[in-house]
Amino acid sequence: MNHSVTSKEEILSVCRDIVRQEGIQGVNARRVAGQLGIALGSLYNYYPGKEALVMASVASVWQDILSLDGMQNLSFADTVDRIVHDLASGQKKYPNFFASHAMVFGTKTDARAAMGRMEAGLQQMLKRALAQDPAVCKEIDPDGFVQLLMDLINGMVLRNHFNEKIVLDVVNAYAYGGKYGRKK
Repeated sequence: MNHSVTSKEEILSVCRDIVRQEGIQGVNARRVAGQLGIALGSLYNYYPGKEALVMASVASVWQDILSLDGMQNLSFADTVDRIVHDLASGQKKYPNFFASHAMVFGTKTDARAAMGRMEAGLQQMLKRALAQDPAVCKEIDPDGFVQLLMDLINGMVLRNHFNEKIVLDVVNAYAYGGKYGRKK
């Protein structure tokens, strides 16, 4: 066995491969250390236990799925489209990840807090895009509309079924006063 030290990114790359092939439940310290050819103790220098390793793996998969770079200059509709597209692509790349990680972490306080932070970040990004888009109807309630979109997106995540068109139809109708939108 190669006892050389590895990097967190190498560890997380192996974890993402495991999640892609078997789901989050396939991630464990012995397996990851074995695939990296490192001693188990070396892995514990980075992650003190299975829960920390799994949480880091989940965060790494989410970062791989949601590519938020370059989104600050997109219209609101394009921002929503990109998020839903990334989630749909992520579901194909990591089958059953969304449902399985919700079950694995359902009662773990730290994991739920981490997911809450990620969701809050998405909400802030959507609110910022909504506020910056000059084509959006000005009388829209940003908090309420973003929460509605998050509920819709979360429902799609939990069902592992993404319908980009329906989300964009809702955005067009409500935020841009599309053909189904409110009268001005």
